[in-house]
Amino acid sequence: MSGAEVFDNFISKNFNDIRKKYKQFCFLNGYTFNDDVLADTYANVKEMLIKKGLKDESEKGIEDYFF
Repeated sequence: MSGAEVFDNFISKNFNDIRKKYKQFCFLNGYTFNDDVLADTYANVKEMLIKKGLKDESEKGIEDYFF
C-alpha cells in the first residue's frame, strides 16, 4: 500500500476528528475555518505524498503531515 493510500485510509477513518482539530487549529491561530480549505489541504498533502512518499505511517505521523 502506498503512502497516499495509507493517508487516505487514515483520513477517511478519522475525518470528523481531523476536521474538529483543524477547526480548533484555525481558531487558535486566528485563521478563518473553511471546509474548502480543509479539502485543499487534504488534496495538497495527498499530492505531496504521491510524489515523495510517507516516511512515518503511524497515526501521529500521518496527522503531523496533515497539519
